[in-house]
Amino acid sequence: MQSWRRDGLDARRVDLDDPDARTALRHALTGVDTLLLIVAASPRQAAQGRLAVEAAVEAGVRRVVHLSSADGRVGSPVPWADACARTDALIRASGLTWTILLPTAFDVDLLELATPVGLGWLPQVAGDGAVGWVDVGDIARVATEVITASMPPGGAYDGRTLTLTGPELLGFGEVAQIMSSVLDRPVRHVDLPVPVFRTLLRLAGQDRWTTEAVIAQFADVVRHGKDGADVLTDTVREVTGRDPVPLAAFVDAHRDRFGRPSPAKSLVSGAARALRGVVSKTRAS
Repeated sequence: MQSWRRDGLDARRVDLDDPDARTALRHALTGVDTLLLIVAASPRQAAQGRLAVEAAVEAGVRRVVHLSSADGRVGSPVPWADACARTDALIRASGLTWTILLPTAFDVDLLELATPVGLGWLPQVAGDGAVGWVDVGDIARVATEVITASMPPGGAYDGRTLTLTGPELLGFGEVAQIMSSVLDRPVRHVDLPVPVFRTLLRLAGQDRWTTEAVIAQFADVVRHGKDGADVLTDTVREVTGRDPVPLAAFVDAHRDRFGRPSPAKSLVSGAARALRGVVSKTRAS
């Protein structure tokens, strides 16, 4: 926070799991006009969202901009989609002026699969399900425009729900084709059985909660086009005046991350090779 203050930013840190978090957050928000609310995905996401909304009301915050989720739905099998929808409902009922941003799948999340991509394959459990991969830079630009355009006496985006996507709907087969073209080497999409994909995620270091949530998102929601997972909009261009970043540009900007894995990653690389064999045997049986 000291570095932020040196840059002229007034920063305050609040631990949302602290027993006194409500008081601390209310104090931190006193005098704040607009709150950009981004609650990290976790088992406590819904509770933390509620805490933030209630503290904002008590502190006299005028307006909240919430980074939610395009597939948000109360009761969704995807825990962060359920949590986002619950927070959205609280915001709409809070009396605060609000704007809700609904991004689809983040292109940056593909970096979690960088190691197998380096080995030439893109594993998933989404079948032919497609999403409008959105760049996190585009999300930030939309949020900035929404906040600045709605300063008093503005209000251009007050009471609006904005769904944010990239320029095209892409399934993982198409993502693999884009990667192959940009990286100039073959990358093949492999639609894995769920138990194999679960093992891959766990070997890559994902905790059990995140692993099951990712599987629910892609094996259920994306695979079957549920909850608006396959929506496509022109909102990024309409709000920012700039075309959204295409996936090919994202892959090109991160080509070093999608490179072939170093020997230091031999454990995951070896596991990936072994899993390919498991997949082949599974499909042959």
